[in-house]
Amino acid sequence: MSKTLFNQNTFQSKNVTNSGEVQSQTVSTLTATTIINTELQDATTDIATNRQNIQTNTSSITNKQNTLSASNLLNPNFIDAVNDGDPVTITTGEFGALTGFDNAGGATIQGEIDKKADDYDVTAPLVKTTNILPILGANTVNLSVNNTASVISGSTALITSGGCFDALDAKQNRLTAGDGIYVTGDTISFDGVMTGSIATTGSVTGATMNYMASGVVTNIQTEIESKQNTITSTDNAGAGIAISGSGKISVNLSLITGQAAQTLPQQLSIVSNADTQLLITADSNTSQDAKMILRGRRNGSNSANHAEIRFENYDQDITGAESNALGSIVGRVSSVSDNYGGLLFNNFADGDTQTTAMNMSSNGNFALGDGATFQNAYKFKNSGTTNLAGLNYIKPNMRLLAYDKDDILGASGSLTSWGNGSFQINVVNDRQIGENFCTVSAGQITLTKNGYYRIRASAQTQSDGYNDRVSFLNYLRITASGVTTQYDQSQNRNFFGWTYIRNNNDGGHGSVTFEDYIYLLVGDTIAPQHKLETTGDRNFNNTLPASNIDNYLNIQIERIYDTNPE
Repeated sequence: MSKTLFNQNTFQSKNVTNSGEVQSQTVSTLTATTIINTELQDATTDIATNRQNIQTNTSSITNKQNTLSASNLLNPNFIDAVNDGDPVTITTGEFGALTGFDNAGGATIQGEIDKKADDYDVTAPLVKTTNILPILGANTVNLSVNNTASVISGSTALITSGGCFDALDAKQNRLTAGDGIYVTGDTISFDGVMTGSIATTGSVTGATMNYMASGVVTNIQTEIESKQNTITSTDNAGAGIAISGSGKISVNLSLITGQAAQTLPQQLSIVSNADTQLLITADSNTSQDAKMILRGRRNGSNSANHAEIRFENYDQDITGAESNALGSIVGRVSSVSDNYGGLLFNNFADGDTQTTAMNMSSNGNFALGDGATFQNAYKFKNSGTTNLAGLNYIKPNMRLLAYDKDDILGASGSLTSWGNGSFQINVVNDRQIGENFCTVSAGQITLTKNGYYRIRASAQTQSDGYNDRVSFLNYLRITASGVTTQYDQSQNRNFFGWTYIRNNNDGGHGSVTFEDYIYLLVGDTIAPQHKLETTGDRNFNNTLPASNIDNYLNIQIERIYDTNPE
C-alpha cells in the first residue's frame, strides 16, 4: 500500500509505501522496553509463592477459636509456643497448677467457690477442730467453745463449763477474818508481814485501823499522832538533819537515804538575802570539777526550749510588771532524729516577748540576725549591719592564677596555634587567700560555692618571632547554669580586652586589663580564650603559631557575697 504526502512548508510531495497491512490505530505515548522471558518468569514466581502463603494463612486463621465459653473450651492443641507448626499439649496437671487447684482430683473453680459459706450463723457455724476456736452465733463478738470439739493442750478444762469457770467461781468475792485480815466490828487487823504499799481513795470514817508487829496490835492513827510535827533547836535527828543554836537547819541527804544522788519531786525555791543563794562546789579540795546539768525530756520537736536558763528582775515599784525577763540561754534540738542541737541567746525587748539575738549551731558556728535558724556555712554570719570600731582585719576570699605564656590549646584541638578561640591551659602559679571556692584543671576554673564574684584579668602580650602588625584579643568564656557565653565583644559584661602590636622596631608588645562582677553557682566554669587579627578586616579570625606570641595572663577571682545583690 502506498500514499503520497504533500508538505505545505517545502511544497514538496513524497510517496510512502507500507510493506505490510496496518490497521487503523491511535498511539498517544509509548515507551518500549525489551523484557526477556527469564525476567518475566522471575516476576511471576514470587506472586505465585505469596498467593500460596496467603491461602495457607487463611486456612490456619479459620481454625482459630473466636469465642471461649462453657461449651466452647480453649483447646490446648491450638497453642503453638514457638510458631513452628507443632502445637504444645498441656496436661491436666499442668493446667491445674496454673489455675491453683487440683483438677485431677475432680475439683472445679465454681465447685470450690460453691463450698464457701456466704454467712456464718447458728445454723452454719465455722468449725475447725485442730487448735482453732469455733465461732457460734450470728453477728456476735463473743467466742464460745464447742464442748466436744475444743480442747486446749489436751486438757478437758473448757471455757464455757467446768475448768476455768469453776475455778473463777471458787474465788472469794469478800475477804473474811480467816484470810489473814481480821475484821472485828469496825476494826481491821493485819496478820503477818505487810509488803508493798496500800493506797486508799476517799476517807474512812467510823473505823479503826491497826497493824500487828511482834504480836502487838497497834493503832495506826495513834502512831501518826505521836510523831512530832516540828523540829526544834533542841532536836537532832542524828540522821543527816542538824539544827544549830541559831535555828538554821542543814540537811545531808546522803546520810538520810544512803545514796549519793537524790531526787526532789517538786519545785525547789531558795529564798535568802545572802550574797550567793546557791553554791555548787566539789567536796574535795583538789582534782574535782563542778558541773550543773539541765536536761529536758521531749521527743520529735526542734522548736521547744528543751533546756533554759532565764534571767529576771523583780521591782515592787512597777505595778503589773514587777517581774520581767532580762535574757535567757536556751538549749534547743536541731536534729530530732539524732537528738543534737545548739544554743539560742535570747533578748526580751518588752520584758516578756522572747527574740533570739544570736545562735550557735551544733558545729559551733554562730549567726546574728537569723533568729533561731542555725547555719553551718560560716564560722560567724551577721545578717544585720555591722559597725566595727578601731582597727579590724577582715580576710578576703581570693584566688590568683598565673598562666604559662605560650602553653596553649588551639580551637581545633592542636597545641600549635593562637587565635580562633584558643585556650591557655597550664597554670604555673596558684595563690589563695581565705576559704577555697573553686578548683582548676587544664586552665579551666570550676566554682565550688555559690557567690557574687569579682573577676579581674590582665595580660601582657609580646611578639615573639612575628615581626609585623597584629591585634590580639583576650576574653573569658563563662558557663553559668548550663549556658555558655563567650565574652569576646560583649556590651553587658566587661570580660574582654584587646591590644595592638606593631613590629619590633616600633614596640612589639602591649598590655590589657579588664574586670567585672557576676553571680555564679556551684559547677559554673570560667576559662580564658583568645582571638587575633593580622589583616585589616577586623574579623579576628586569623591564627599564628604558638612560637610567634607570648601572652602573660593573670586572673584574679574574689568572692564578695554569698547571695546575688543585683
